[in-house]
Amino acid sequence: MRHIVDCHSHTYLCGHAEMVMPRLFHAMADALQYKAYAFCCHNPFVNDDVTPDYRMPFSDFQTFLNLYKQEKQFSIEHYPQLQILLGMEVDWNPEDPKKTEQFVNMTDEFDYLLGSLHYYNVGKYLMFQTQEQFVLNYYDEWENAFRSGYFNIMSHMDFYRPLLGEEWCKQNFNNNTINQRVFLALKNLSLYNEERTQLGLDPIAIEVNTGGSQYPGVGLTLPCQKYIVKAFEYGIPIALGSDAHFAAEVGRNMRMVIKNIIQAGYTELCYFEKRQIIFYDINQALAAFKPVNAGEVLDKAMKIPGWQI
Repeated sequence: MRHIVDCHSHTYLCGHAEMVMPRLFHAMADALQYKAYAFCCHNPFVNDDVTPDYRMPFSDFQTFLNLYKQEKQFSIEHYPQLQILLGMEVDWNPEDPKKTEQFVNMTDEFDYLLGSLHYYNVGKYLMFQTQEQFVLNYYDEWENAFRSGYFNIMSHMDFYRPLLGEEWCKQNFNNNTINQRVFLALKNLSLYNEERTQLGLDPIAIEVNTGGSQYPGVGLTLPCQKYIVKAFEYGIPIALGSDAHFAAEVGRNMRMVIKNIIQAGYTELCYFEKRQIIFYDINQALAAFKPVNAGEVLDKAMKIPGWQI
């Protein structure tokens, strides 16, 4: 049986992902024996006025939805055991959260939303504060983001690490002020989830993003292992995301990451379908994962016409 669900992917529409049809990503997910894979990308903003270089223009949003329907049908025909879920990585915009809300209000048909803080223009923020203060403020906004109730999964919760770079990561790995702020943020998410449960709402999960290794000094995952351990202590659900921008990145580091999550204490992983949380056994997921030769899988997939843009 298939178990793994990968909740974080991208399409060529964002402008910095591989210029191929998503079906190649789906071919990889199917070969890896995934149960489900995300059709996902960076969200657009209505006026294209929030870091437009890193996301599709709003005029492409309907194209994204049409592409989802097309590629989902292709997967039904060619990869019938693979479910395609509709998601979106949505940026929390600290400077004007209503811009985030404006987009979120257009996503009723989505299975789930990932909430992200990217701060692509990090230099602008560092002009007026230290790096440590930037990180502390980052978690203030991270808490504002999850408390908005917009998101089902909070993705790569320590994305400031690749922004600040390898040397900073080395020097601040044991920074007690920062670590205690992260632990507090996780505690507050746990308390917020308790409030949601009392209201009959599903908890918010955090993503363990397997793409950390692409950034020098960051390590295997975002968040790092000690934050995963603390998330377990607070009972916060975990969803997996390989954050693939290239088809060959689907499932990167997945086996080792699942082992690390088990080591942290987790027995279950989760995903969302139609905004409802679904849990699955982590040991069964590990057993079901099938490593593949990406080149061979993609060569085979490209023999089926229609993979080019």
